[in-house]
Amino acid sequence: MVSKNNVTEVLELNESLKHLNRQAERISLIALNAMLMARKESCTQNGFSRVTTELRKFCSNLTVRTELLSGYIFRIVNQMSELEKQANNLRIISETALKSQKCSNTLGNPQVMLEVQQRLIDELTRELTDTKAELMVELNRTIKQSMSGENLGVLAKVESQKSSVGGALSLIADQVYDTVNEIQHSLKQATYSVA
Repeated sequence: MVSKNNVTEVLELNESLKHLNRQAERISLIALNAMLMARKESCTQNGFSRVTTELRKFCSNLTVRTELLSGYIFRIVNQMSELEKQANNLRIISETALKSQKCSNTLGNPQVMLEVQQRLIDELTRELTDTKAELMVELNRTIKQSMSGENLGVLAKVESQKSSVGGALSLIADQVYDTVNEIQHSLKQATYSVA
């Protein structure tokens, strides 16, 4: 039914999402630092300030998305646990039915009990499959959203070149761009682990 590998993959995915949240927080702090630096230098850095404001919004949205994904993972873990429990129940009913075929009147009809239990397992399996499909949809949406972060990273690089403190802002823009790419890579890896 539910293998330890499946559980391990889901837990690893959850750890990846925690890592994504830390990356989003990092970008948000970098963007805040850059925005303050740009504002401190002069009003000519307004373009960079706007980009960093957008980056902070991007990070906030990414955090919301990863929390949503974590909710799906929580549901999957619970569904896997329930599925394993019901599979164990099916084994017990099956073993009991075999041992007590002569006493079927005391247990009720063992065949009916087995069929009911199997239907429950089938339903739980469908729910788990549906939840995994929903998780994939949300992962793909999050990947698409992360592409806007990549565009913002590029825009930050462009704006930093216009700046009188271009070196410092360029370094920050590079950090943002690299971290956004790392986020995209992590999201794509997460997609492969769910598929």
